[in-house]
Amino acid sequence: MAHRARFWWAQTKLIKPAIGEAFATLIQWADDIRDIGIRVNADTVEDVETAQQFGVDGIGLCRTEHMFFDPSRLTLMREMIFAETESDRAAALGSVVADAAQGFHGVV
Repeated sequence: MAHRARFWWAQTKLIKPAIGEAFATLIQWADDIRDIGIRVNADTVEDVETAQQFGVDGIGLCRTEHMFFDPSRLTLMREMIFAETESDRAAALGSVVADAAQGFHGVV
């Protein structure tokens, strides 16, 4: 039996995840019997906020490079990578480090 893939070329509307009553009940049943903590992979403040809404116990993994995918931060990385002198690179790296530290304050 052959399977055919379907593709949507138009952008689909995204919705924010929400906890309905049935989901909340299911999660409560699972919480009552689980013996492990639930951690989430969170790379941004938005990821952390969403995870907290779902009642996770903490962050399991934070991929630091993902925070630089944001267009405003990507420019900082490019300036560091393409710096022509060591002093320009050091200055750009200082900006990257300061921005990363600020980004981590919201995640951890």
